[in-house]
Amino acid sequence: MSDQEPIEIAFRLTLRDFYKVYFHTLLRMWLLIPIVICMVALLAVSALSDFTCRTSYLIPALRFVTVAAALVGIGFALPYLLARNTMRTSPMIKGEIRYVFSESGVETVTTASRSQMDWAGFHRAVEIKDFILLYMSSRVFHIVPKKAFVDASHLESFKSLLRRKMEGRIRLKP
Repeated sequence: MSDQEPIEIAFRLTLRDFYKVYFHTLLRMWLLIPIVICMVALLAVSALSDFTCRTSYLIPALRFVTVAAALVGIGFALPYLLARNTMRTSPMIKGEIRYVFSESGVETVTTASRSQMDWAGFHRAVEIKDFILLYMSSRVFHIVPKKAFVDASHLESFKSLLRRKMEGRIRLKP
């Protein structure tokens, strides 16, 4: 496949796709990090006050287990709730999504819309395990599933196009 030919893909996003993307972005973004830091700091201050008052070790241990369970719950539940809400409320993603990537930009076609964006409109591109995320801002992105490409060379042509058009603004796996 020539680098000059438009690259076209079509796919449907599932709840599992959104969950994977949201899980990744929430863990990688600063969103959960301050929550974890605050919880650990509160736990440490609380534990120190319990130890200085010479109370039972059971209370700090239970508090630690409760906070740890809450953090794990937030880490897994929040991405699921966001994914479910996106699937339920966004009419654009309920049907097939089609992207056409070309030298001039990205054309997006859904059951509810059609748009064209120049490469300059993208903030950055990030590759994760199953997807490539094309960011329009720090929190808004297009999800491009790798499984939507016909084969590995089709995906590599797309990555090559990204490297040319988004030089310095990409984080792709080799």
